[in-house]
Amino acid sequence: MRKVLTLLTVLLLSNTFLTTPAQAVQEIVITEPTHRLSDGVFFDDELATKLAPTGELGLLIYSPSRGVRSWLVDPATISEIVAMSNGYVISDGWEIKDAQVSGQDVAKAWLAQFLKVSRSEKYQC
Repeated sequence: MRKVLTLLTVLLLSNTFLTTPAQAVQEIVITEPTHRLSDGVFFDDELATKLAPTGELGLLIYSPSRGVRSWLVDPATISEIVAMSNGYVISDGWEIKDAQVSGQDVAKAWLAQFLKVSRSEKYQC
């Protein structure tokens, strides 16, 4: 009887300690309210700040991640980032502001990094 109890104890403990943990899927949501007017002109440069490696959207793709990621992507946000990467101006609704816009290179780098990290992973639009 002792041998049976010992054998059962060893089997139960070995299954407890030797099983591999389940991989949790990390959902990454890429969405942002619009930063453009109805004519497609940007009204602020806040999106460029958020796309920087230390910005809200930048941290999602520049930070190393362990495990499996699932991307939930807002197509309108990607459309704005693509528009910014093609060059843009800022307007207050009446006239185009004389401002230095620095987001074009940031948007290009963000898109390249996004394609790099999400290439082989699941995403939904």
